[in-house]
Amino acid sequence: MPPRRALSLALLAPLLLIAGNAQGADCQPASRVSTCIDADNLWHRPGSAQFLAVAGTAAAASGQMTFGLMAAYQRRPIVFRLPSSEPGGSDAYAIDDQVNASLLWSYGLGRGIELTAAAPVTLYQTGVGTSPLTSQDSLPIVRSALRDVRLGFNASLLARPGGTVGAGPAVSVRGELILPSGDETLFAGGRGVGFAPSAVADYRVGPVVVGAEFGLRQRRPVEIAGSTVGTMLYESLGVSVDVLGERLSFAAEAFALQG
Repeated sequence: MPPRRALSLALLAPLLLIAGNAQGADCQPASRVSTCIDADNLWHRPGSAQFLAVAGTAAAASGQMTFGLMAAYQRRPIVFRLPSSEPGGSDAYAIDDQVNASLLWSYGLGRGIELTAAAPVTLYQTGVGTSPLTSQDSLPIVRSALRDVRLGFNASLLARPGGTVGAGPAVSVRGELILPSGDETLFAGGRGVGFAPSAVADYRVGPVVVGAEFGLRQRRPVEIAGSTVGTMLYESLGVSVDVLGERLSFAAEAFALQG
């Protein structure tokens, strides 16, 4: 077996092992308060990219392997509005502060196609989980957790001459298989296996790059506090300006999940 292929399989093996050890949370409890929700809204994608919220359009060259480590902080991604004596009720923060990190990997197959893998984890979080809805006491949530592993591909449909620094448009399609490896008791994973396809396009004029992505995060629906959470549409838009060539750039971007 070629050394590069053997190394690739060795790197993927731990991800598959993690996926096989998925937590067995009850995603349809009698209380109708399910924790089988991925509370991490911003997914970091493997491979070369100009933005955080917009995936890259360029695929790795044949035999080329890339690694990455990304971290992000989010504030109050899940909040419960509870009845109280105060007008409008009171808020209980299922997750208050959260720090996540993702180990990213990609491998180029050639002809504009690359394989990708992402292994996210929660390094630290605060909050009370679902305890305000299921008990009389508010209990702190567990501080760290594994999240759902994602295995996927990126296929370049239109590449820019000169690669990422060349002028003009670029288009790609991506797809990720979402494995239920996350701790479903801690809002760290969805219900069952899912799939996340998307289309990405960007356009470069000199040092300026404008990018957009539109996709779907397909998951089986669950109910939490009277609301149903399942498949969501993903939309993102970004503008980036190179300051020191490929070494430094500044970007403004936004993304939204609807579902």
